[in-house]
Amino acid sequence: MNKRRLEKLARNFPDSGIQLLFEDPLNVRDALNIAAPDFVDRIDFSQLERIRATFVLKNFRKRESDLVFTAPFDARRGRRKNAITIYILIEHQSDPDPLMGFRMLFYMMLIWDKQREQWMKDHKSYRGFRFQPILPLVFYTGTKEWKSLDGLVERMAFAETFEEFIPDPKLLFLNLRDTPPDTIIEQGGWFGWLMRVVQARQSSLAEFRAVVREATEQLETMPEKQKNRWLNLVSFMEALIYHYRDADEVPVIQQEIEDVVESQEYLKEIEAMKNSYAQTLKREGKREGKREGKREGKLDGQQKILIRQLSQKFGGISVEVTRIIESTQDEEQLELWLDKVLFTESIDDFDFSAN
Repeated sequence: MNKRRLEKLARNFPDSGIQLLFEDPLNVRDALNIAAPDFVDRIDFSQLERIRATFVLKNFRKRESDLVFTAPFDARRGRRKNAITIYILIEHQSDPDPLMGFRMLFYMMLIWDKQREQWMKDHKSYRGFRFQPILPLVFYTGTKEWKSLDGLVERMAFAETFEEFIPDPKLLFLNLRDTPPDTIIEQGGWFGWLMRVVQARQSSLAEFRAVVREATEQLETMPEKQKNRWLNLVSFMEALIYHYRDADEVPVIQQEIEDVVESQEYLKEIEAMKNSYAQTLKREGKREGKREGKREGKLDGQQKILIRQLSQKFGGISVEVTRIIESTQDEEQLELWLDKVLFTESIDDFDFSAN
């Protein structure tokens, strides 16, 4: 396996893993086939391209998993003259975000503005210019309950009076936690089987072993020409086992994979993958120990800034809220709260009780 890939998986598996999965256009296709099956046959995934420009401004945290792709739409339906380019925006979330609707609209506006900017580089006017559509997907892989995405209407004061003036695009929501396993498997193809493993990651050892074995059996049916995709999916599964299962369970679960795989070439790949990944994790563990002191200082700074900003904006905060913030060791959670200060008008909109 590629060394750079293994290092990314080891450093930040929850986000980097999803990003690396979506480097394969077929995985993007399968994810959309779960969330928006009516669109899949109209998109030419063979020409899918990732846009690597950064659309997210400094107000928002730029995660590696924020993904924007382009692909021809309707080009394969005998309507090439009318074919357009569709943009696919995938935002991976491992925690619920009450302002997700606002953020996605903001990202979409940035993409459309980029389209406008690119047009004007080659044209003298906007004559003939058309914005290209965006298919926005929120892909949630967390374990906390998240029933639906709030749009701007749900977060707008006097929404019933001003609803007709509030932009509120529909968002695709692939909630892995609440999507039935049968739907994931039937509509998600081989990617769906891997997502079934993700769904079961916190189940009992016996259940998880059974799911891993069944998923591996399905991956074994992939044609030889898709070897790279097989490696993509299996390396993700191996990383997930390392990150979510107890150390004494890891060899037992890995054995389920090795018992199913028949190809000696693939077994060698798995063995090399395991060894390289374990070594990478060991190196990262040493680096993490050196970084921990710096991290503690950064967390302390984030906590103090958040407390100060909340106090200034809302005229003071309670002792209980202060205690919760000071005891929070999750850097991403602190950053989420810091982002919310910019756009929230009431401290009641902060869900401090979840921490």
